[in-house]
Amino acid sequence: MSIVSSLKLRNKILESQEYLDFINQDIIELLSKQFSTNWNMQGISLNQINNFLLEKKINSKIQFVQIVLEIWEKNYCTFFRYGRITFKNNLWYYVSNNNIISRKNNLDITLLSKDNGYTVSLIEKINE
Repeated sequence: MSIVSSLKLRNKILESQEYLDFINQDIIELLSKQFSTNWNMQGISLNQINNFLLEKKINSKIQFVQIVLEIWEKNYCTFFRYGRITFKNNLWYYVSNNNIISRKNNLDITLLSKDNGYTVSLIEKINE
């Protein structure tokens, strides 16, 4: 898919009533609570995040979730009160806004060990 057609598809999704209904449900706040309490220090896949929302009876689509996470990651100053997220190795990671590392511009996560595909410990480091 070309960049132009990809952008057209994304814009079509962003303008759809279904997407607007989705984001009007305080999705970032809900995900922030889930990340900080149950997914903290773990890498979580897009499918796992979408399944969590579906379990909460939220009419979710994987494309909607991906767009929201990308917006949250790229516009972290706007959503800082919810903490920071970053994407690495096809997984999403969360850093609390109480962690001083979360205030740095370039957030990079270095994985220390893995257990069944989930990170059991991690270090936040800064690319300065």
